[in-house]
Amino acid sequence: MTEQEKKPVISPDVKARLKDQSIWLYFLQLIMYGIAFGLCAWILLGVSLLHFLLRLLTGEPNSELQKFGQNLATYLYEIVQFASQVSAKTPFPLSAWPSGAPATVEAAPLSSEEE
Repeated sequence: MTEQEKKPVISPDVKARLKDQSIWLYFLQLIMYGIAFGLCAWILLGVSLLHFLLRLLTGEPNSELQKFGQNLATYLYEIVQFASQVSAKTPFPLSAWPSGAPATVEAAPLSSEEE
């Protein structure tokens, strides 16, 4: 056998990462937040249509729907930040429901492999 044929298919580093529970927890959170994102998109559509109808009838925007829309947009932003690994902060329900505009998040630094 040559040296190439003796190499393991999966390196020890990869084996260690496959056994790391935190990476699998993150994966489950991604699935959960993906479902939440899809549901929120439908809720946003419903709120938008309701807001349109109310504005059509009253002639003015509804301030409570505007606040809810902002909070929902911030929640969706937090999900995207978490899923893309820009932020380690877990969104609702593992933290508080957002209130107002999102806080600015600095981009995660590139690892030495990416530079």
